[in-house]
This record gives sequence, C-alpha cells and structure tokens, in this order.
Amino acid sequence: MSFLSFSRSRLARVTALTQQPCRMVLPASSPQSSSFHSPASRSVLKESDRHRDDLGSEIDKHNQDQINRHKEGHEKAGWVEELASSSEENVKADRGEISDPTFDKIQEEIKKHAAQGKGKKA
Repeated sequence: MSFLSFSRSRLARVTALTQQPCRMVLPASSPQSSSFHSPASRSVLKESDRHRDDLGSEIDKHNQDQINRHKEGHEKAGWVEELASSSEENVKADRGEISDPTFDKIQEEIKKHAAQGKGKKA
C-alpha cells in the first residue's frame, strides 16, 4: 500500500513542519479596501446644485414650508420638485406623475392635435 511507503525520515519532516506555528507572508503594504462604501452625505438639493452659495437657506426654507403644511393639517406635504434629485424627477416624469400647469397644458394640446389627426384620416 502506498501510504505505508512513507519513510521514517519523510514522516519526521512532515511532523516537524506541522508542529511549527503557521506563518503567513503578507505584502509590505496591503491596500485598505472595503466591500461597501457609502459616500459622505452632502447638503444639496440636486446633483447639479453642488456649487451654490445659498443652498443651506433654501433647504431650511423648504423644510419650514413642509413643517408648516403639516401643521396646517395637510397629511402629506406633497412632492416638491426642488427637493428631488434629478433621477427622482426623471422617474416621476416617466410615470406621468408630474402636476405642472405648463405640462398639463402641453398634454392637452397634444391630445387635441391627435384627435384632429384621427378625424382627418377617418
């Protein structure tokens, strides 16, 4: 049998190696990396608003406005476009949840043109 063919000298070397404390070789400087990184939070309204001077006062103004609306009895203060990020605005627009008078007016004009176009073709 092959496991019996170990010589006493080889067995002694293997035993001596396993009885020594294990040593790991590490690089001189190991890079510090984490699997999860969260960036520092910034007081900005939008991604494009980073370089404005009056951001703090504008954030406080919107905050006070929402607090006042809540105190007046409005259960939900509503969605404020100025406080939303650009990506939140895009999602809202894609869903058709924008309540802007100009937007509503343009939508009505498009519906009228579409109805007129169907009337001419039929």
